[in-house]
Amino acid sequence: MILQNIIDFDQALLAKIESFQTESFVKVFKIITEFGSTTAIIFFTILLLIFLLSKKEIQKFYAVGITVFGGFFTEFILKYTVLRARPERMLIFENDPSFPSGHTTMSFIFFMLLFFILKDRIKNKSLKFLFFVSCFSAASLIGFSRLYLHVHYPSDIAGGIIIATVWLIIGLNSAEEFISIKNDVMRFLYKNIVKRIVFLFDPENIHDFFNIMGRFLGSNIVTRFFTRAIFYYKNPMLSQKILGIKFENPVGLSAGFDKNIELYKILPEVGFGYEEGGSITGDKSEGNPKPRLWRLKKSQGLIVYYGLNNKGADEISERIKKDRFKFPVGISVAKTNCERTAISQEGIKDYLKGFNLTKGIGSYMTINISCPNAHGGQPFTDSESLNQLLKVIAKNRNKKPVFIKMPPDLKRKELDNIIEISLKYKIDGFICTNLTKDRTNKKMMSKIHEKNIVGFGGISGKPVEDLSNETIKYLYKKTQGKAIIIGVGGIFNAEDAYKKIRLGASLLQMITGMIFEGPQVIGEINQGLVKLLKKDGLKNISEAVGLDNK
Repeated sequence: MILQNIIDFDQALLAKIESFQTESFVKVFKIITEFGSTTAIIFFTILLLIFLLSKKEIQKFYAVGITVFGGFFTEFILKYTVLRARPERMLIFENDPSFPSGHTTMSFIFFMLLFFILKDRIKNKSLKFLFFVSCFSAASLIGFSRLYLHVHYPSDIAGGIIIATVWLIIGLNSAEEFISIKNDVMRFLYKNIVKRIVFLFDPENIHDFFNIMGRFLGSNIVTRFFTRAIFYYKNPMLSQKILGIKFENPVGLSAGFDKNIELYKILPEVGFGYEEGGSITGDKSEGNPKPRLWRLKKSQGLIVYYGLNNKGADEISERIKKDRFKFPVGISVAKTNCERTAISQEGIKDYLKGFNLTKGIGSYMTINISCPNAHGGQPFTDSESLNQLLKVIAKNRNKKPVFIKMPPDLKRKELDNIIEISLKYKIDGFICTNLTKDRTNKKMMSKIHEKNIVGFGGISGKPVEDLSNETIKYLYKKTQGKAIIIGVGGIFNAEDAYKKIRLGASLLQMITGMIFEGPQVIGEINQGLVKLLKKDGLKNISEAVGLDNK
């Protein structure tokens, strides 16, 4: 009975519309209906997706993809399930089934998506309402054109609107969940396939290979957009302005990976909020003899003995000094790894050369006094030597922030001396921490499950996590939260990252966690941080800094 009533209504309304048909309006509606065709909707959707990617609106990018694909799939399945015949006397040729109207479904999906995606960019309420009316009218006109041209029944149009509404609700509310599922899939593929393969090969060769891949992916807009679509995550809750620098999220790439600052075009697309390149030395350095990198698979760490290999401040600064960076880039400066710089005065000259050549590049500078793998060890952790170094740096610095990269193995008295001298010369913050080399630390060594590890080189990853966290906590309390702290060491997930933030770190850096977990871990950490902030009732990541020390 209900079905017959619908059929009768369809026939009556179509007959009424047919009585108003004119040759002129038929021509107009033939043009209008083409804007709802599959070809047109796909074209418009691609343009919208490109726009959203270019603006780094990744959640909206996925919302559009989910909604449009879901709408296409649903209306296609229903057409060939219901198999309703088209009305007679069609004014344009259509040969697929009638219910539901695909033009109506996809027009309402696209134009209402257009409104919901772009409405926040329109601040004026009257203009926003006008934009809504325009989008709704465009979709409605396309739907009505299907009736006017006698290719659909009114119930086909109603069915299309219902399908569109359902998928708009699903798509606009499921982007975050889709990103989580996508990351789960990528983590599974990385840990069960990619990681198993790459861990069969020499770690330094793999590092070099991924550097080459990174340079290629960053070399053109197509591969950058593709990478962004796969990995990027953005949420305003993670955005901060620190020392005059805007960070979209707190997760950065630590110095030691992009030694010659060659990956700055691709790293933002992977999801990093910033990177610290280097360490760069005054002169070119080949580093220590190979092998100089080992994996601690069971302990989730690395043993690093690179020895500051890099192309030197002259070559690197000349290559990148005119480039524009899309995100903050910090420059880490160290002394050249050679016997000459083991002497304090020569070491200071070398630091100064690298500092002066690179201080005009990037967003901030880091003085790396804690590399465990260079000639002479870490002479500038000594109070007198550090005082001489920072005195020279203070005379030559510009307005950019300067950080000190801290070792994890210092006693409290040594830390106090470094803090006192650093604040004396207005150092802006500390990076906590570099690699640990202290094999006598029983607590740290208890976290290493491999036997017969090499007795030299610095250890990264999970074994250094507690040392890093203890240093962050101590520095935050000692400086009363006035110095900016960047937390490094043992970050493998959002919980690790959040712990460092609550202890006092405003920003984070990682390398080892990415190697063990996969490149999707950056997005996972950022998305996880948003969930943890919401759980704690916080609106921005800056509100969580030092909470466990207050």
